[in-house]
Amino acid sequence: MAGFEFALVLAAKSAGLLLATAGAAFAARRASAAFRHLIWTTGLVATLALPAVPAIVPGWPAWPAARQITPAPLVSPDPAPAAMSDTPVSAASPSAPARITAAPATSVAAPRARPAIDWADLLPILWALGVLGVGLWMLIGAIGVFWLGRTAVPLETPEWIATVEEVLADRSFRRSLRFLESDRIRTPCTWGVIRPTILVPTAGGDWSSAERRDVIVHELAHVARFDCLTHFLSRAVCALHWFNPLVWLAARSARVAREQACDDAVLAAGELPSAYADLLLKAAGRNARSSFMPVAALAMARRSHLGDRLIAVLDPDRRRRSLDGRTLVLASAGALGLLLPLGAMTSRAARTVPRPERTPVTEVRAPEPRAFPARAPDGPRAPRVVLAQDPDRCVTGARGRNRTFRMASFSVSGSGNMTDGKGNTTVAWTGVDCTVAVKIRGTPSFTEGEDDVAAISPGGRFDLTAERGDTERRYQVTAGQGGSLDRRYSVDGKEAPLDAAARRWIQASILDFFRQSGFNAAERIARIRKAAGFVGVLHEIDEIGGDGTRARYLELALAEPNLPAADAGRLLERTSAMGSDGARAQVLSAIPLGLLTAPEVVDRYIEAVRGIESDGDKTMVLIRLVRQRPAVATLGTIMGLAKSIQSDGDRTNLLRTTVDVYPGAASLPPSFYEAAKGIESDGDLATLLLQAIRSGKVEPASCGRFLGLVSEIGSDGDRSSVLIAAMDAMPVAKLFESHSRLFSINGAPILYVDGLPVALAACIDTELRLAREIGSDGDKAAVLIHAARRDLIRTPELRQAYLAAARSIGSDGDREAALRALGEL
Repeated sequence: MAGFEFALVLAAKSAGLLLATAGAAFAARRASAAFRHLIWTTGLVATLALPAVPAIVPGWPAWPAARQITPAPLVSPDPAPAAMSDTPVSAASPSAPARITAAPATSVAAPRARPAIDWADLLPILWALGVLGVGLWMLIGAIGVFWLGRTAVPLETPEWIATVEEVLADRSFRRSLRFLESDRIRTPCTWGVIRPTILVPTAGGDWSSAERRDVIVHELAHVARFDCLTHFLSRAVCALHWFNPLVWLAARSARVAREQACDDAVLAAGELPSAYADLLLKAAGRNARSSFMPVAALAMARRSHLGDRLIAVLDPDRRRRSLDGRTLVLASAGALGLLLPLGAMTSRAARTVPRPERTPVTEVRAPEPRAFPARAPDGPRAPRVVLAQDPDRCVTGARGRNRTFRMASFSVSGSGNMTDGKGNTTVAWTGVDCTVAVKIRGTPSFTEGEDDVAAISPGGRFDLTAERGDTERRYQVTAGQGGSLDRRYSVDGKEAPLDAAARRWIQASILDFFRQSGFNAAERIARIRKAAGFVGVLHEIDEIGGDGTRARYLELALAEPNLPAADAGRLLERTSAMGSDGARAQVLSAIPLGLLTAPEVVDRYIEAVRGIESDGDKTMVLIRLVRQRPAVATLGTIMGLAKSIQSDGDRTNLLRTTVDVYPGAASLPPSFYEAAKGIESDGDLATLLLQAIRSGKVEPASCGRFLGLVSEIGSDGDRSSVLIAAMDAMPVAKLFESHSRLFSINGAPILYVDGLPVALAACIDTELRLAREIGSDGDKAAVLIHAARRDLIRTPELRQAYLAAARSIGSDGDREAALRALGEL
């Protein structure tokens, strides 16, 4: 019950503390967002520190005690022994200081009462389950941030680099900053306390310079305010007090105030509120459509906070001052003034209830483990089995879980290489129960059979160490005087002979070293091809586990002069075992262009591309294939693959390249429209559609699909440009009289109404409807005037649609111009 009472007292204290914090925040509702964020954060941190206050500050009673319950003794002393079992319990003492009292014998056995469930004992379990659930949510967020950092690349887009340099020129940060970019996100974010990381979308290079500047200023404000630390602390409070709705309300209020404070920093830097509000709307839209944004990262805009932030940004009377040192000191003093007396409050019951005396009980010991003698009772010590004679290899990627190999400067699970810049190279790999590390100084050369070191540069060394279980084997080769080599072989630190078994182990380990590191890859693959032919090369590549080394061997094998297309296809099949997108793209980029015209190579190439997840790598290798002008069916397949590319810029580049090389006599396939449908950027989609129109590969039969894409464009200027271009491409010359007639072109019947094909009439009607949805009066009038001048309004139905669109124009001048173009004025 003591633990239950402590939990109730703690919940009451935290509720009181957060109510006081809410009152302070309400009183400061017209203060700056930075000050309100300080109030909420101080209250949350104080809530987190509440349990530690009683251990520091002496308690004082705050409310009367509840009815005391005197605890019953756990055991009762009884001088008479009670025989319970024949099994000896302990031989430590001849008599136990306390015994269990035996019940007197009765003729009728009394029924045992069913123990009542003490719900107070279950509350700690429920609390722990809640903490575990919220902690798991926090862990998933941390893993998501780690994954984002691993998949991102250092900032390399020139536009982003120029913006970062411009903003940092006016600011100074003592902490180390890391700037990354990724095509997996669409809105910027920040994380990290010790080494802050700012991640921007690769597609952001297409944003305006002012938008990029606002993004960097916003994210740097998070870094300067240590918002990642306060965000972590607020989530920790939510985990410990998950049952308290006031905690969640305070955490949300702190998040909103935090983002508003960073918004104030952007406005203080000179940005117009209306322009910045538009940027927040765009960022929130991108974030809603983003495939992944972990909760541990501070995203620039989330829809859940957008309403409050936009009101604050557009409020001209809002105070936007940042915090100074005096404000921080006063807030800390106020928090301590509330935290210390509230945390020290206890109930009189908690102070007066005595602890039950500890009654000594009989100690129960487990039987001692049986000790086996190190040597036979009547003979010498048994010979030790030396595991170093076992020539088993350490194969990474085997079934089971690889070990983690740790060194002073790095750790590796699987395989890894490291060079320290001083001529020292370390190659390490791990298996399920083994670890191998090769340390090299200088340049070694090996024997023709690849079973030993043949020579090494002066002052160099080759050090091979392997661990399996508790046994360590080591082989060292160092350069001696006059080019001689000093070889040493040891087991568990003791020198051992270089016998046949040791030689087998050395040969197997050196072979694995070649396969893990890619050392002398060009010479080895030439030697293998000469000795065992192409089949030997395939076998060697299959034995290589690391993606980097396998990619290097495949690249060298594909570079073989006059390589048959069938052999190239078999090499490409080996990329299916690669998990690295970069390594797979490296192999695909190494295929000679002359082989990309062979059907068997193209098929394997496309299958390899399907396994690439990185948008940049996938786009690069597909564009390389498209530029070789493959068959129409292959181009259609490539357009289908474009649907899996999330980045608008990469998808648009691939589709534009495909449109360029698509045969002029063929219309774009349905896969083109399906892939273009996923492009969310208005500018990218409009650019792609304009190119498709001007290429002449959009037929009237595809008008419905095409205009369906136009309806996805939200920008008035982009939509009007595409509609005007579509009208220009329509073959609507005055060929027929004004009545319905049926004609045939190339054997296909076409129905004309008033000199206009029915299919085109339906397209024009849809275009007029899309024009009516344009918000800009000037853009809407431009589309309508262009339709009239192109003589597209030929039927009564189209005329009515035109007039309806023209009358929806709010500007008198634009409306009159549209009506005059049709002859209505």
